[in-house]
Amino acid sequence: MWLSATVAKRVPVKEKADSFAPLQMGIEEFKCSGGWLRNFKRRHDLAFKMMCGESGAVDQTVVGGYTDRLHSLLHRYSLEDVSNCDETGLFYKMMPTKTLALSGNPCHGGKHSKERVSILVGSNMSRTEKLPLLVTGKSKNPRCFKGMKSLPVWYEANKKAWVTPRAVRMVHTQARP
Repeated sequence: MWLSATVAKRVPVKEKADSFAPLQMGIEEFKCSGGWLRNFKRRHDLAFKMMCGESGAVDQTVVGGYTDRLHSLLHRYSLEDVSNCDETGLFYKMMPTKTLALSGNPCHGGKHSKERVSILVGSNMSRTEKLPLLVTGKSKNPRCFKGMKSLPVWYEANKKAWVTPRAVRMVHTQARP
């Protein structure tokens, strides 16, 4: 059945229905509306699910007394002098994270696209200073930057598109010379 093949290939059902109706059913003017999709899901026992990849949890035994130790360390500094940063990956060619799946079946998304950049965002604890955004990609001179005089972010490149300690120091130095 086309539905099973569509779900297995992770193709959006609405998109497949729009292309399927004229070719297979001879319905030239078919447009997959929200109502059609809702009724289709009900008839075929489909549910809109979040695709789950790798899952993990923090091991509380490893964390141990670290929270108390961190709290005592933070009291030694002013809020302006303590920064918090977080790194995230932007998979700009990734498939959607939600899809239609048969209600009783688990839903797994498979591997992530390898086409990504890493982004570091941060600010100080008093929220008076935002750190400059740091974007790390694989290409030293990405084509998308061609002709640009300046960027509102810091850009770095390395083989794995990972944020490096040297790059973090550079961003902190720029924010607080």
